[in-house]
Amino acid sequence: MSPPDSPLCTQRPCPLHGQGMFTTRTIPTGTLLFTERPLVLFPHTTVPWKKIWRAFLALPPADRTAWYNLTNPESTAAQRELAKQAGETKRPNFCGEVLAKYLNNSWKDSMAGMSLLGDEASRFNHSYAPNGTWALGTPGEGEGEGEKRFEVRAVREMGEGKELRVLSAEGKERQRVELLTELMEKLKGEVCMVWDVLLM
Repeated sequence: MSPPDSPLCTQRPCPLHGQGMFTTRTIPTGTLLFTERPLVLFPHTTVPWKKIWRAFLALPPADRTAWYNLTNPESTAAQRELAKQAGETKRPNFCGEVLAKYLNNSWKDSMAGMSLLGDEASRFNHSYAPNGTWALGTPGEGEGEGEKRFEVRAVREMGEGKELRVLSAEGKERQRVELLTELMEKLKGEVCMVWDVLLM
C-alpha cells in the first residue's frame, strides 16, 4: 500500500495504449487525483501551426524536452505537411515531429474555448465510460496564483491499480457524456439501496 503523502496516481505501461495513469490506492469519488501546469495553453481551440511552432521555440529547455519526449504515431509524410503549414523550411523534419506530438497529445474544449498540451497529462487515455473528468483549475494563493492547471478528478470510487480514463471529446459531446456518467453513478447508488431493502 502506498504511503499517504505519495501521488494518488502514477504512470506505467498500459496493455492497449502504451502508457497510462493508474491509481496508487483506493480513491473516493470527487478526489483531485492529478494537477499539472500545461506546457502550453491557448485561449482558443483552432490554433495555427505556425503559432504552435513558435510557442514550442519560446519554451524553456526543460519544457521543450518534455514536449519532444511525447509519443508520435504520425507518418513522415504527415509530419512534413505539418511543417509546411507552419512555414518552417530550415528544420522541417524536427518541426514536423514537434507539431505531430502536439496533434496527438493536446487537449481541447470548444465550450471553454481553449486547448493545451501537458507532459504527464498526455498519459491519460480516452474512454466514453470515464472514471475521471478533466478541467482547468486555478491554484490558491502561494501556489502560482492565477496560473491555470490541468486537473483530473475521480467521478466514481476506484480501487488501487485502476487505470484512470477521461473523456477527450470536445464541447457538447463531452458535456453530454459527463452528465450521463454522473447520472449512472447516482442510479447505481439507488439500485444498491433498493437491493439492500429487498434483502432485509
